[in-house]
Amino acid sequence: MFKMKPTTDVMLMLVIAAAVGGADRAKRDMITWTDIPDWFLKFDVNNDYKLSREEFGLLFDELALAIDVNTAWAYLDDNHNGWVDSDEFSTMFLILRFDSGDKDRDGLLSQDEFAWPEYFDRTDSNGDGTIDWDEFVN
Repeated sequence: MFKMKPTTDVMLMLVIAAAVGGADRAKRDMITWTDIPDWFLKFDVNNDYKLSREEFGLLFDELALAIDVNTAWAYLDDNHNGWVDSDEFSTMFLILRFDSGDKDRDGLLSQDEFAWPEYFDRTDSNGDGTIDWDEFVN
């Protein structure tokens, strides 16, 4: 049985997914919140209700995300067991939010790309004028 519930986070993930640019935007635009179980299972090629590192890589290839797949994997595999289960997968909206802001696809958010300009200086903890993934999630 698929464990993920259609929570606010999942719905937000889908809204953001539709806004993400890239080669496969049309595929992302077609995803609805009712498709999430199917979307997760599409990449769960061995049907064990969790994504291996290889299966997760297929997801990144499909969505053409700019963020580094290894960085995303390290963040999503919250319990460090080598798998991303459906509950961990539901946090992917953060990755999609970061990716949707990264207009120039350099893996960093400039002040113009950051969705909340009033929080830019506080989020840019090292003061280099950009927000990297670590600063974004912390």
